[in-house]
Amino acid sequence: MIEKLKSILNKDIKRIKEKEKQAAVVLPLIKKGDNLSLLYEKRVDNGSLHGGQISFPGGSIEPTDRSIEYAALRETEEEIGINMNEIEILGALDATVTLRSDFAVYPFVGVLHSSNFNINKQEVENLFDIPLDYLIKIHPFEQRPYTYKNGIYTTLIIEYSNETVWGATARITDMLIKKIKKAMDFGGKNGV
Repeated sequence: MIEKLKSILNKDIKRIKEKEKQAAVVLPLIKKGDNLSLLYEKRVDNGSLHGGQISFPGGSIEPTDRSIEYAALRETEEEIGINMNEIEILGALDATVTLRSDFAVYPFVGVLHSSNFNINKQEVENLFDIPLDYLIKIHPFEQRPYTYKNGIYTTLIIEYSNETVWGATARITDMLIKKIKKAMDFGGKNGV
């Protein structure tokens, strides 16, 4: 499946230049036996704009970052403690824009070759994963209103184990699952 993912993901990323705020994330895939799961983090609810939300590891692109991919790896290392050398980037998805904060977000799909997490508890409350098989099974995801910090947003929703994935994180997950399902349609059920 890893090789198939490499073949269906973007090799380079198109920048959204009109957005002043830019961020990069890693969609971390973890191996569980013969299966893959997608790792998510729940951000600490510290009153910040994205506090308490479910997200992928990542954050703002800094002027000193040598590339967008490097920013995603650096932020992932800072948040979940996996050395960036233990993350194999398979490719990228199309950029998306956050609903609340108007960030351009650049998503990279990567395999974690370590599970020695050292969570930055100032930023991340906890980690959880959702099996790719489950995400494929429940796709297409439901779209409905979601209330967050006195705002109501019509967004894709993914519910799993008492967690709700919504907004940009749900849209990015949707992009990945659509690519996987399209590859499965062309390659049969065992095509990915």
